[in-house]
Parts: sequence; C-alpha cells; structure tokens
Amino acid sequence: MAETFELLEKALADGEEAIGELFTFVTFCEASIDLSPFTAKAPELAKDMTKRSGVTWGDGSLLRMERNAEAVKRGVSDLRGLTSYLHSLAYIRLCTALEVVVDTLLVSVLADTDRWDQLPMVSGLKAGKVDVVSLLRSSADQRVRFIAEEIKKGIGAPLKSGIGRFESVLDAVGMSGGVPTEVRDSILQLVEVRNAVVHRGGIADLRLVDKVPGLGFKEGEAIHISKIEFAIVSTASIWYILELRRRANAIFPGAKNPHEAGFSEKIPEDLKGYIAARGNSSRKMEDDVVPQ
Repeated sequence: MAETFELLEKALADGEEAIGELFTFVTFCEASIDLSPFTAKAPELAKDMTKRSGVTWGDGSLLRMERNAEAVKRGVSDLRGLTSYLHSLAYIRLCTALEVVVDTLLVSVLADTDRWDQLPMVSGLKAGKVDVVSLLRSSADQRVRFIAEEIKKGIGAPLKSGIGRFESVLDAVGMSGGVPTEVRDSILQLVEVRNAVVHRGGIADLRLVDKVPGLGFKEGEAIHISKIEFAIVSTASIWYILELRRRANAIFPGAKNPHEAGFSEKIPEDLKGYIAARGNSSRKMEDDVVPQ
C-alpha cells in the first residue's frame, strides 16, 4: 500500500512540476510581449530625454536601440495574435500534463496486483486477440501498462468530453469524485480548444462552438486565446491536481502527504472571478487583463 501511494505521490508531484514550469514560461513570455511596445519606442524616448534633460547617448547606443526597435516592430505587429499563439501552445501543454498525470495514476494503482480483484474493470478484462505468449514474457511494468491501455479502450476515454475523459479513467481504479461546475466547464474548454488548435489548425468548428458557447466563437473563426482564458483553464487545472491529491489521501488514510494542507476551497471562487471578468470583457487586447 505504501509503495502504491509513493507512486501516486510521484505522479502528482511530476504533474505539479510540469504545470509550474508551464506557468513560469507563459508568465515570462507574456511579460516580454507586454514590454515589446516600450522597446519599439526606446529610440524616440532616448532622443526626447536628450532634449528635455540634456542626457546624451553614444551613436552606438542609439544605433542598437533603433535596430532593436525595428526588429520588435517587425516581430510584434499583432500583439493580440502573438499572445493568442502563446496561449494556444500553452493549452496543448497543459492538457497533455493532465493526461499524463491521470494515465500515470492509473498505472500506479494497477501496479498493486493485489487490488485487481477489487477493480471490476480489471477483473472483467477479456483476452480477445491478445498475443498471450508475448504478454506473459513481458515485464511486470509492461503487463500493467497493457492492462491500463485496455481499460482506456474499453471505456472509450479519448472519445469522452472534457473532464469525462479523465474521470472515466480514474473511476476504473476507484479514484473518481465530484468536480465543481466551474472546474468541469473550464476543463471542457481546455480540452475542446486544444482539440481545435491541434486538429483544426486553430479554427473554431461547430463542436467547439456548441460545447463552449461562453467563448463566443463562431464556426470558421480563428481562435484567439486571451490571458483571462488561460487564467481560467490554468486555475481549474490547479484545483484538479489538488483534488487528485485529496482523493489519494482518502484512499490511503495512513499515508498523508504534506501537500494536503495546501488544498484550498478558495480556488473555485477565484475561478468564478475569472469567468465573471471574461463575461465583462469585449475580447479586445486592452481588456486582456487578469484580475489580481
């Protein structure tokens, strides 16, 4: 039991680290994009400072400023588009991080073979067209991963909408649970936008329009993802990771991890605030501000 909990803990810690690294990267890139207009204006500001205060700049310094300014103007002519492109990539990475966490939790629980008889999805598996000899010759880890893949195929997890693709997998090993509406809707948004970005080239299809009407996209419209939309899905993902920790602790009450105290009921309230801010936004760049 302790070994299984350690595997679960590692899966969750790896998921938190992956999401944390993503947040750091996105924050850095957002700051760089936000500062780019000031870089473009640097030569004008330097010359104005010279007129006002008499501060002089070397010819080399002004030349470098002008070159940098020209490069910035060419590269960030569409700040809203650049920000949206960044967040589109972040949606893909964030969705992948959640998928990896859930898949690893599934494998971690299945690694405890003593629990198989308690899991209907495992005890009910049929051999079908499986190469039984190859399966028996495979390592214990390979056999567990085979069972995990058979479970996902049996429940059709990749075909389910939003958080359903995760909860159906977790239900197979007794780790499913309740999810607030705001979190459920936000992760649905994450998954559907990710699918449209990956499979539709960033163009909204009818499925996205119907399933996530709150985004206000029309069929055939290019998807623009603002800071507030990324804040919504990232906040929901944080809640979900912490919720999975809570569930792991509930299954293994004798092995509490130190992160349980960080589980906060305030996160859904923060999420509601972001969603409300989205509703008050006109989706213009100047309105693309995340409430503090």
